[in-house]
Amino acid sequence: MRAVGPSMRSMKHILIFTPGFARNEEDYNCSPPLQAFLPALRAARPGLRITVVALHYPFTAGLYKWKGFQVHALGGSNVRPPFSRFLLWRKAKRKLFAIHKEYPIDLIHSFWLHECTLLGKQVARRLGIPVVATVQGQDALPENRYLSFLDFTKIRIIALSQRGADTLRSMRKVPDLRVIPWGLPPEDFPANTLGLRNLDVLGVGSLVAVKDWSTFLDVLERLRRYHPFLKACLIGEGELRGVLEREAKDRQLCQVLEMPGELPRKEVLEVMQRSKVLLHTAKFEGQGYVFEEALAQGMRIVSTHVGMAKAGPRWTLGSEPGELAEKVRDALGKPVPGTPGNADRIEDTVTAILEVYER
Repeated sequence: MRAVGPSMRSMKHILIFTPGFARNEEDYNCSPPLQAFLPALRAARPGLRITVVALHYPFTAGLYKWKGFQVHALGGSNVRPPFSRFLLWRKAKRKLFAIHKEYPIDLIHSFWLHECTLLGKQVARRLGIPVVATVQGQDALPENRYLSFLDFTKIRIIALSQRGADTLRSMRKVPDLRVIPWGLPPEDFPANTLGLRNLDVLGVGSLVAVKDWSTFLDVLERLRRYHPFLKACLIGEGELRGVLEREAKDRQLCQVLEMPGELPRKEVLEVMQRSKVLLHTAKFEGQGYVFEEALAQGMRIVSTHVGMAKAGPRWTLGSEPGELAEKVRDALGKPVPGTPGNADRIEDTVTAILEVYER
């Protein structure tokens, strides 16, 4: 048993413990930041062994390769507590111990302050190794019941934005916390962004309550008074799709708004490359990876004060629908930037996370 974690120079095996991971190399929509992070981490530390354990998704259990990484899918399929969840947790811990027996784990990096961090810490305590946990978003909010069971004095925490860090710190004492946003891989930055932009307003995200798409529709309704030929698109799928479709119809936005559902990430980036303004009306974000993507594709952004949102030359912030509509109207009147915006890069993310690993 090791009393302290090894230094990065002696570290040989990192275990990534996540609720879900891409089921194959074409599954672009499952945690794009993690899909960008792993190849960049391998490039930065070629001799480092990296193993992924996915608790719930893919829904079928098994061992497979993803871009050369070994992935253990436990197939939890979001089983409901208590008994089935308990059996899954036991299975997960046994898997982690088995992996360690085959090739000793030096550090566990878990995602979301949920099951993976709770189980990862229990296993790490037995093995005498450190745990790093990334706060992804709403797991920093008071509704997360797992917060009461986590000892933050013994976990190295990574938040994706200062707002996310402040939210967590307002409820818990977190002595070891770093703010490290997810960056984009090099291929997400086009050489120039001066292509045809025939879509005025774009929204991207899950169709759930926290995204507040009703405000998005309200803003479109207001904008239409000044832009009768406004073209907008809302990309995403979720439980509120039917409600939002009816609301769009009631607001007479059917000729203005497309709702194509969920699209592969590559197609989303292509839509961004022909869009002028990203309108993001969410009530909460851990980071807002969509902000990074929009900036890299040369878009202007109008958003609420969430996640990494920060006013700048291409980014304006607002709260109420009327204010947001005026901000979008102003952004539509400005020329399209010819180069990608100042988005974070995955190489910088890796450098910062490696520093956390070594502490």
